[in-house]
Amino acid sequence: MSILKMKNKTADKVKTFEIGNDLDAVSDVVTEIVAMSSHLFENIYMLEVAIYEAIYNAIEHGNLEISKKRKEKMIKDGNYDVFLSSRCAKKECAGRKVKISSIVSKKSQIIEIEDGGNGFDWRSEMRSVITQQNKFPVGFNGFGIKIIAAVFNILEYNEKGNLLKLVKFTDRIRPEDNVKKNSDS
Repeated sequence: MSILKMKNKTADKVKTFEIGNDLDAVSDVVTEIVAMSSHLFENIYMLEVAIYEAIYNAIEHGNLEISKKRKEKMIKDGNYDVFLSSRCAKKECAGRKVKISSIVSKKSQIIEIEDGGNGFDWRSEMRSVITQQNKFPVGFNGFGIKIIAAVFNILEYNEKGNLLKLVKFTDRIRPEDNVKKNSDS
């Protein structure tokens, strides 16, 4: 169930965003999402990096349908920026959007990122992440999903592989959370 449709009465803050394939637009969205939940988490920097990675992946690999191998080749050849621009201009990719929503409650942040692409074999990718867990990625790719998985407590894809749900539980304990309710003393 999409959090866009979910009614969460315990949510403190809810925001939704829709961006095109402009990677420069990601920064403002990430800044707002992190600002929503900075009071919940100790390591805001890694949260920010993970959200960037997730949204960039939605644009590059989802909307623009750039495979990891193709991206690697274009980076090695020094042509990635030109290639990225050409993909953005392609008729089938140009109008695609990424929808991002964030719900922050007292104990967690839930982020959903949905791209307009055809999806991908996320099961295979997750198996690869698990298999390569303690290995340093070779080349320019392979860090993003590892970072996302390391930062968020829950990482789920829809069946198609074009919607990612991320859940992070608070790592900050507030003093009032430790007060025993209904104590006799």
